[in-house]
Amino acid sequence: MKKRVLTYILCLACLLLPLLTGLSGCIQTVPDPVAEFISYLRDQQYPRIYKLLTRTSVTSLTMADMVDRYEDIAEGLGILSIDGEILSRKQDENGEWDVFILLRYDIQHVGVVELGNTLHLSMQDDTWAIDWNDGMFFPGLEEGDRVSLITLAAERGEIFDVNGNILAQNTPAVSVYADLDKITDVDTTIRLLAPLLSMTEEEVRRKIAPDTIIDTDATPEPTPDVSATPTATPTATPSVTPAATPSTQSAATSRLRVVKAYAPEEFDRSLEEQLTQIPGIGIEEQSFTIIRTYPYGRLLSHQLGYVGYVSAEDLEKEENATLTTDALIGKAGLEREYEMTLRGETGYELAIFDANNAKKTVLWRKDAVDGADLRLTIDVELQQSAELLLMEKLDSNMSGAVIVLDPTTGAILTQASAPSFDVNIFTMGISEETWAQLQDPENRLPLYDRTTLGLYPPGSTFKPFMAGIGLETGAITTTFAFDQSQIEGNTWQPDDERWSYPPIRRVSSTPDPMNLLNAMVYSDNIYFAYTAMQVGEESFREYCTKFGLGVPFDSDLPVATSRISNDESFSSIKVLADSGYGQGEMLISPLQMAALFGSLANEGDVMRPYMVASTARMEGHTYTTVEEFSPTVAIEQVLTEETVATLQPMLRKVITNGTGRDLDIAGLEVCGKTGTAQVGTANEREIAWFIAYNTEGAVPRLVCVALEVPANQGGARAEIAKELMIQATTVAEESEQ
Repeated sequence: MKKRVLTYILCLACLLLPLLTGLSGCIQTVPDPVAEFISYLRDQQYPRIYKLLTRTSVTSLTMADMVDRYEDIAEGLGILSIDGEILSRKQDENGEWDVFILLRYDIQHVGVVELGNTLHLSMQDDTWAIDWNDGMFFPGLEEGDRVSLITLAAERGEIFDVNGNILAQNTPAVSVYADLDKITDVDTTIRLLAPLLSMTEEEVRRKIAPDTIIDTDATPEPTPDVSATPTATPTATPSVTPAATPSTQSAATSRLRVVKAYAPEEFDRSLEEQLTQIPGIGIEEQSFTIIRTYPYGRLLSHQLGYVGYVSAEDLEKEENATLTTDALIGKAGLEREYEMTLRGETGYELAIFDANNAKKTVLWRKDAVDGADLRLTIDVELQQSAELLLMEKLDSNMSGAVIVLDPTTGAILTQASAPSFDVNIFTMGISEETWAQLQDPENRLPLYDRTTLGLYPPGSTFKPFMAGIGLETGAITTTFAFDQSQIEGNTWQPDDERWSYPPIRRVSSTPDPMNLLNAMVYSDNIYFAYTAMQVGEESFREYCTKFGLGVPFDSDLPVATSRISNDESFSSIKVLADSGYGQGEMLISPLQMAALFGSLANEGDVMRPYMVASTARMEGHTYTTVEEFSPTVAIEQVLTEETVATLQPMLRKVITNGTGRDLDIAGLEVCGKTGTAQVGTANEREIAWFIAYNTEGAVPRLVCVALEVPANQGGARAEIAKELMIQATTVAEESEQ
């Protein structure tokens, strides 16, 4: 079919060029065949073109053949329309005319391609007609040649950490390929090849001889897809084909078909001799197939994400209109969110090939523009420490999230979710069994990014903000002290006619006076429940919305929308009271909570958390920054500078005298807050929080730890937070020296 289409293209070319020319002199008094040709071509009136050709030039070309050629050419190359103009005319010594024209082909996904050529007009029956020849449509085309539109793939941008360590790279795979011109017995080749490649004969046949598959009416087995980002209840299935792309240009010139590609370390070298002894089968290790690999394996698996073959759903999107079905796109993480940046721009080449598939002439070329690299704020060394700590401190019944960022800029140094997974398992495709294991809740959903998608009650980490609301609304003052005579056995029954619920409970007693400072240091639930009730629902909601709760939150990766309550208003006074100490129906992701808490280290401004610092690519011989991202304020003044200045000494005392004493690190003057939020129908599990930031030292750093653990087993939060705070500030100091 390809041969036929290319031959038709030649014929169409011949038809187009002469008809586009205008005439002068003696031919001005007769219809201009070139002008007519342009008109018929533009209107797709192909049969009418035939009458414009000289009889002697089309002795072996019928009208039906010509029309078929036009239609096949248009379909084969994806030509949407053709137009043209006459550039000049020249009369030869015999009185005949050479007409120089410019044709404009609007090709789907490519755009307008302009080609110039010369048409010859001869006199026939006292009128001018166009001489047909093979080179009329494309200059230099001869009988037996074909024309191909070759896709030139852009190289996908790579991903680097803040110190230039490569995190996602393009790696040549080992490609087992078939040269279709050298295979004389397709069935025998398939039978020999299938067991060596651990493929079925049908799978091999679909790669090298799909036209020979007999049962075309059979319903194909569904192709698994990894297009969906895993959530707490994932439903997507995996791609079982390699996350790799063949070199289209190489395949076009020699009719090669990649049958199977292997990651270099996974190819069994003992098969090499057996494979190459099969006529037409070869092995290539440089450019046929490029795969995406991740040198650090599990590290940053949720943040980097992975790539996979484009799905039918993907192809429906406008930005993917130029992609073919074997194209790779980002399916998760940064690979997906920065797909257009990493992808680059596809190039195209329109070329003539001879009967031996050798390239003769390049008629037109648009070079590909390689994708830009992502340069991250992430520090691999610190990221490794965070993920190792999570692995060491959490058992098989625990999961968690860790974030380290600069609260004054929002730059993320570390963002880890446990459990994680090795991103490289997607490189060559994974089995449905492996995919099912990754989706199994019994395995704690390794694909689920708890830093951004996990929604948890903030617990006592919300108390500084409840205090800020109370102070700014006048519901409390710094000197107000709760009357502890109302508390019995660490429980308090509110004296409110709306209260018909069990009493509010605190973990332990608070020394007198039970003022804001002591309530913060000893994390007294009763004090903050009382404050919420005094503030009232309207003001409470107004401030929570100001904090960014209940509305979309922006970062480099999608962040689950936080929640103030299940409905637009609290279902009871109890939900309001419980919300005062970060429970009730309030939910927030660790990343958003870290950013919000960072406002206490940043005079009340919440910075947008980000991990892509810049993009860059090679331009000529120079590695050039394409775009640089500056710190951005996400929410201005969630609390006033005065309120923040009032709260900060209290958060410092939480570390020196209260529940956060494990993070009292010399020389850093750490401020912070612990939190424990019960979850589950019987409160059998809890979210153990620790968020802290330093106010002294070389650079500001904030550490957020959120662990999902069985009740009363959250002690690891302090160990992880302390180790990361020390390392984060130490690494920063060393880098500045």
